[in-house]
Amino acid sequence: MGVYAFVGIMHSHGVSQPVGGSGKLSESLARCVEHYGGEIRCNSEVRKVMVSDGRAAGVELSDGERILARDAVIGALPPHVISRFVEGLDPGVVQRAERASLAPFSLFVSHYDLRNKAQFHAGPDVGRATMLTMMSCDRLSDMLDDFDELRRGRVSKRRLVAGGDESIKDPTCVPAGKGMFHGMTFAPYTLAEGGAARWDEYKEEFGDLSLQAYRTFVKNLTPDNIIARTLCSPLDLERSSPNSMVKGDVHGVAPYFYQNFAHRPTPDLGRLSVPGLDNLYLVGPFMHPGGGVFGAGRGTAIKIFDDLGMDFERVTRNG
Repeated sequence: MGVYAFVGIMHSHGVSQPVGGSGKLSESLARCVEHYGGEIRCNSEVRKVMVSDGRAAGVELSDGERILARDAVIGALPPHVISRFVEGLDPGVVQRAERASLAPFSLFVSHYDLRNKAQFHAGPDVGRATMLTMMSCDRLSDMLDDFDELRRGRVSKRRLVAGGDESIKDPTCVPAGKGMFHGMTFAPYTLAEGGAARWDEYKEEFGDLSLQAYRTFVKNLTPDNIIARTLCSPLDLERSSPNSMVKGDVHGVAPYFYQNFAHRPTPDLGRLSVPGLDNLYLVGPFMHPGGGVFGAGRGTAIKIFDDLGMDFERVTRNG
């Protein structure tokens, strides 16, 4: 599904990144919320959504504090955990939500701090791309074999990798004169030997295997140019966001055709709200258009504006 969604979005809107790194977008949004009187709390775990007279009335935190909602409760509640936070939902809605398919594999992410910017074997023009997808096989049958290995929890010898040095286009991402490499490759969440728990002991070895694959395309990912690296396994992804990345699925639910558009993540929840419960809206990579990195909140914002009788285009146009 991503093949179709990414191409259409990039063709219509291009590919943009915040100067200074993706975190700058979050910082800008936070400043905007606070400028208009909003409050942002960190380290405040939500235990449940409070329900009263068929509507979401607010949230209760793990320390017992209750925060009431005036207009709406907006939550990144993946289908597999929604019943953990919301009581009294229709059993059929919950059952279908919990049966939503997860991807049979996850991602392994590698971050490298470099003394000099990444140099690609294909030439300097390649490095200016936002994200490169690099294949170590030249036949479709080989790639299908590799993905079959992933489904069985095995690590394939070949691998499909992606990555780039964002500091080539945006030097503010790194200290003056330095470089970086952000790489990703598919990996099984549940390893055939040892299961998911084995990732803590296996992470460095897998990182070395990934580095070998990156070096096929990047010529200076060498010991003398690498300052440090940080590795993030599928288990680490789940730990960082246990409710949103169940079993390390960065999409929240698998982006299969039957789980897209109005059926994402399920036909019940695909309208960005929860049947039988007013004022509770859903956001996240498990909602349309999915993908894990784009568009997961805009559609919900438009729906909320419509329900509140507000003109989304006029408000966003005028700031």
